[in-house]
Amino acid sequence: GSMNILCTDKTGTLTEGKIVLREVLDGANVASDALRQLAFLNAAFETGIENPLDAAIFEAGQTAGLSTAGYAKIDEIPYDFVRRRLTIVVAPDGVEQHLMVTKGAFAEVLATCTAVDIGGTALPMDTTRRAALEATFQAKSAEGLRVLALATRSFTPKADYDRDDEADMTFRGFLVFLDPPKPDAAKAIADLARLGIAIKVISGDNRY
Repeated sequence: GSMNILCTDKTGTLTEGKIVLREVLDGANVASDALRQLAFLNAAFETGIENPLDAAIFEAGQTAGLSTAGYAKIDEIPYDFVRRRLTIVVAPDGVEQHLMVTKGAFAEVLATCTAVDIGGTALPMDTTRRAALEATFQAKSAEGLRVLALATRSFTPKADYDRDDEADMTFRGFLVFLDPPKPDAAKAIADLARLGIAIKVISGDNRY
């Protein structure tokens, strides 16, 4: 008819709607098994709303032979749409301190961090390091990938934890997901373009 702009959803419409964990990268943009374990603990112990990102982390972890053995869950701070992050607190066997593991939207996790882990060393989160992390996030997002961030903090054991404890954290790295495009998506977009119909993608992922 007289359509000139088509606004479309992305997930499950232009894409398969089957999200897979493609990369697990530390603060230096290097693949990290330690980060993969932390992400698995967060996803495996989470008891809130089921979501495909946690499912992808859990599935990838099981495939890699990961488990929650050696960790006891202490507390959980559920995801909400203001904080945009989810926190699990665990007690590793043989360790006197509790470990807080937080994952979520990049900007909201980064905002909690005062340090970044580079090669196993926590370095102060200065302007240069923050800019490097933001550049990685933008580059991966521009590839059409979904990017979450993960951070940790150690505590002297206490009975319970709340949102105020999500501070002075150490940025540990990126969880990078792929939701493959449907096989016919490119042709459909090209056909629409040829007809003079512009496409606007309405997505909650990120603007990049």
